[in-house]
Amino acid sequence: MKCSFSSFVSTVVYRYKLLLKDLVQCGSFTKDPVGVTTQAEKTARMFREAGLGAQATFVPSKDSNHGPHLVLSNTVKKSATKPTSRIALISHLDTVYSNIELEQENFQWKDDVIQTDRVIGPGTMDIKGGTMVALMVYDRTSFLCS
Repeated sequence: MKCSFSSFVSTVVYRYKLLLKDLVQCGSFTKDPVGVTTQAEKTARMFREAGLGAQATFVPSKDSNHGPHLVLSNTVKKSATKPTSRIALISHLDTVYSNIELEQENFQWKDDVIQTDRVIGPGTMDIKGGTMVALMVYDRTSFLCS
């Protein structure tokens, strides 16, 4: 069964906001390899749980001051008569501000935004929000292929 994108979004928007909150609350400053690694693990888990058999490969950085690269891959056999398809998404895991800067500026996820259409927090307008959009496309593709 297929549904419109807007009806798909309306059924999953709260779950995506919670996933986004989890990413935003995970500090992933460029020179924080532990934070970037945690961000990579969270991202890999989200895509794996979305379906379509996402496989995560962690590629160590050549610089020990940085976290790993995350490569997510999959192949989808739509049906016996349709060819295998692939989805490629390119992104990054790190954010600009260190945890110290975030604390000094009080730039963090705002708990009251769960009930509204607007979210606030580090990375929401950049990679963490972008990751959610990519996950929604990936999840929607899984929905259409089922």
